[in-house]
Amino acid sequence: MAELLMAGPACKLVAKQKISPIDVIELRQTVFPHGVKTSQDIAILLALETACDDKCPQWDEFFISSISNHTLFGSSPLGQVSEEQVAWLKRVVTRNGLTSTRNEFEVLVILLEKAKKAPSSLCALALDQVCRDIYATGANRRGSNDVKDTDRAIHISLKRLTMSISNFSIHEHLRAVGLAQLVDCQDKVDQNQEDEILMLYEHG
Repeated sequence: MAELLMAGPACKLVAKQKISPIDVIELRQTVFPHGVKTSQDIAILLALETACDDKCPQWDEFFISSISNHTLFGSSPLGQVSEEQVAWLKRVVTRNGLTSTRNEFEVLVILLEKAKKAPSSLCALALDQVCRDIYATGANRRGSNDVKDTDRAIHISLKRLTMSISNFSIHEHLRAVGLAQLVDCQDKVDQNQEDEILMLYEHG
């Protein structure tokens, strides 16, 4: 992958750690003139995503749509996510099962929203990210008068996941509802209830 990035606009972007709207246009025209088609294309996208801290909204849209469309329409059956693809996604957009950027997580959410069919393992992978965020930010311990922006982002993510997951997995849907309780109803969930929710979440 390092050799792949030595030439062209991609190398320059890694060096400056910033992606502007003009950069996205140049990438589309010179690096991906035929779209994102190969594993090397995916490798370039992931390298740019993790190397550049300052990224424009145009990049976010390009990264998310490129990987999600490649997953859904790069092989048959079109519009579906297989177990093999979930294993591939876990390798390419997570480290030790966890995403490191918002865009990588958004790929999982978009796939659940757009897929005609998806395994429960994709639902579980997406929920893993939200559970990590809930406990990393302390969203399960804050009262209604101490809501932070991170809590709102978690709430939005959970709402989207709960709706999409219900199409694919009843069990994962219940796990999503349980996690939502920890964020939305902290004052009403005692320690025993939280332990029960976590048991449901962790043991599947």
